[in-house]
Amino acid sequence: MPRSPKEHGPSVADIIAAETNADRGPPPLRRHWTPFEMDTVLALLCKGVHRRRGGLLTFATHLNEALAIGYRGQDRDIELEDVEAMLRVVLREKKAAIALIERQPTNHITRTQKRAFARSIPFDGSLREWVSGGRKEREEKAERRNKERGKGKGKEMKRAGAAATERKLDKREAITAPMTTNP
Repeated sequence: MPRSPKEHGPSVADIIAAETNADRGPPPLRRHWTPFEMDTVLALLCKGVHRRRGGLLTFATHLNEALAIGYRGQDRDIELEDVEAMLRVVLREKKAAIALIERQPTNHITRTQKRAFARSIPFDGSLREWVSGGRKEREEKAERRNKERGKGKGKEMKRAGAAATERKLDKREAITAPMTTNP
């Protein structure tokens, strides 16, 4: 019989969201994370493992299983405290990338997600940032500019397409027209 979600415990995202002591900042990382390990973390984040019930232990288990393919034993496993510290840093400092990842319909890593994760955009997702920070105006301006560019190109393309169609018709008419002989 399947377990209820309460038996698995809260997800990692729930634990970090429930923290009230945010003023102290993320804990320092004790371990140096290689690019391969960070890519593996990103892949697990894209799959949504951090949102599943079972919490940190489930995420750490999946991470260690992915990193230790072909090895036996637990001597190369990443400690639970290190995984927790890294996840806290990622989920606090890379909110824009996590939001992008969670909005994607597929659960595999894409180039866009990897690039968003590699950049460090200081986006906290607040309404103040959207209204006061000028982000809303910048996005509206970019949208207007794209619409204006799209309209101009569309007319030019229609004109060019119509002219090409007329030339093709002229050639076909010349080929299919009956030959007349002068008497």
